[in-house]
Amino acid sequence: MTVNTDEILLDGIRYKCDSIAEEIAQSMPREGDIYYPAMLINNAVWVAPVGISRAEALAIMSLNSSKVGVMAVSAKYARGLCSTLGGAEGPEGDSKGGYWYHYHGKACRNAHCWFLGN
Repeated sequence: MTVNTDEILLDGIRYKCDSIAEEIAQSMPREGDIYYPAMLINNAVWVAPVGISRAEALAIMSLNSSKVGVMAVSAKYARGLCSTLGGAEGPEGDSKGGYWYHYHGKACRNAHCWFLGN
């Protein structure tokens, strides 16, 4: 897996995080997917509008990067994903001003699993 300025390359697939979370938050749950690749860019969460599997979400979280993470459609799914990474820490954050609520996994404290809602 590699990470560029606004892309995550995972298993040969490029995920371009080019949609600001606030702009696509309403459509994400309707798509039926649970997890989306996401990045913190200029103090805002940007999302690749393509659903990924739980295994792919775990791989991204395992990078343990403060800039790369996952956006989940609910707190329940974010907490569940982070629980797999040594236990969930959080939630923390603020959905206003680009700093979305999120969890961390105890084994990957730098990685963020942001989520819709609060």
